[in-house]
Amino acid sequence: DVNVYRCVEKPCVGHQAEDSCITDPNVCEWNSKTSECTKKECTYPTEQECTSAPEVCEWSVDHCKKQRCTAVDEAVCVTDDACEWDTVCKFKKCRQYDDEQTCDHDDQCHWDVSESPSKCDVKVCLRYTSEG
Repeated sequence: DVNVYRCVEKPCVGHQAEDSCITDPNVCEWNSKTSECTKKECTYPTEQECTSAPEVCEWSVDHCKKQRCTAVDEAVCVTDDACEWDTVCKFKKCRQYDDEQTCDHDDQCHWDVSESPSKCDVKVCLRYTSEG
C-alpha cells in the first residue's frame, strides 16, 4: 500500500496585501494584526448547512459565522482578540456584535474601521470611565 501525496494550493495564502486578499470576500479575509490573508471559516449559505457543524459555526441573522469565545482553556480563549477570560471565556464588551448596524445600535459601542477586519468596540470616551 503506497501513500500518494499531492501538493495543492492553500486558498488565500498567496496574497501578500490586503487589496488582493479581499478581492474574493466570500473566501478570504485580511488580518491587519498579523498581515496575513486566511480562508474564511463558516461560509455556508443556509442556516441548515451552517448549524450542521454546531461545534464550529453558528447562524447570525442572515449569515453563517464561526463561533467565538467558547474555549474552555484560558490560553486558547485569549488568542481571540474578541475574547477575555473571567473564570470562563467570554466576549469583551461590544465584541459580540459582528456588523455595523447592531454595533451602533448599542449606545456604548461604535464600529471601528481603523483596523482590518473592522470590528465593534467600546466608544473611545467610555474606555476612560469606571462605568465603560
